[in-house]
Amino acid sequence: MAVARHHLTIQEKNQLRAFHRARPELTQEQLREWAHVQFGKWIGRSTIGKIASMPEEVCANPSAKRVQSGRYPEMEQELYEYVLARQSDEQPLRDDAPLLSEGLLWTKANDILKRTRGPGQSVSLGWVQRFKKRHGLHRSQRRQFVSADDILLLTQVLETKPWAYPHVMDGWQEVCDRLRGHSEFHLDKTAGACQARVALLLDHLKAGNIAALRKSGTSEEYERKRELLTDVQAKLTAFEEFQEDLRKRRGEPSPPPSVTQHDAAVAKVGEVAAAIAVAEATGEADLDGQRRLELLEIRMERELAEQRRHADEQVRELERLQRAQLEAQQNQHAQLLATIQQQQAMMLDLIKSVAAQSKSKD
Repeated sequence: MAVARHHLTIQEKNQLRAFHRARPELTQEQLREWAHVQFGKWIGRSTIGKIASMPEEVCANPSAKRVQSGRYPEMEQELYEYVLARQSDEQPLRDDAPLLSEGLLWTKANDILKRTRGPGQSVSLGWVQRFKKRHGLHRSQRRQFVSADDILLLTQVLETKPWAYPHVMDGWQEVCDRLRGHSEFHLDKTAGACQARVALLLDHLKAGNIAALRKSGTSEEYERKRELLTDVQAKLTAFEEFQEDLRKRRGEPSPPPSVTQHDAAVAKVGEVAAAIAVAEATGEADLDGQRRLELLEIRMERELAEQRRHADEQVRELERLQRAQLEAQQNQHAQLLATIQQQQAMMLDLIKSVAAQSKSKD
């Protein structure tokens, strides 16, 4: 069986270099064994030697495995220095701070490019997201909900009432946007992930799955979460009953039960998460199941990511059309100017010819 390849992060490499500097008499094999004990990774002896012999690496994102400079290293360095220069001494950089908004960074990056490379270069919002990831400027790396997050989510759901929107996902997007602006909510979740989380919590409430609802929280948080869930369920049921009564009054048939691909994904996320909760409660936690849950959430989040990519493509296409239109207008102006100059030359020749003829007659 082939041995899986392991890679040290930049932070781990620097720790290895510091350990080697403190104990230069150790062999590569001894350093290799130390790295395995310290990081749980087996690294090749030749790789260990290369890492130990190289100088310390500097990167704002120590969990990265290599330093990435991006497509425009000079502009990226200036942009990062711009961010650091405006960092508060008392408060670390945060993704939800106005300074780190993708729109502001996108504008600043393109201003730098325009100044240093001319108007023909630009970056997209996708580049800004990758820039933030390279420099460790994203939100907290914690991915899963805890009780405090659930309370914020359910409170926002009760305030927004996404089920009352003409398009339900518009309502969940509003919930997501409001949460992103909340100073105590540090997860990077999309509308689909928020909807799936609430659906899962409601399923736990209906099934009486107290262990799953108590997970990652205090007793007070559990009680508050249960109150909010009961309120959400009551309002959702009342809305559905009102809609059904309204359809009956209008003589409209009830919509046939249907399961969309998105609904199926939400249900699947709930099933996997419930299975993981049961496994953890019985002491049989399944890492593969946790990974499946993360993959399902990622699949759901691709829906909005695809929309963002499509919007970026539309912006780029619009910019291309604007450049082409400007170029066409410039060509038309140049042709018109050449025509005017040609007509002026012809008129001047005609005047000279008429003047010469008048003199000859005299």
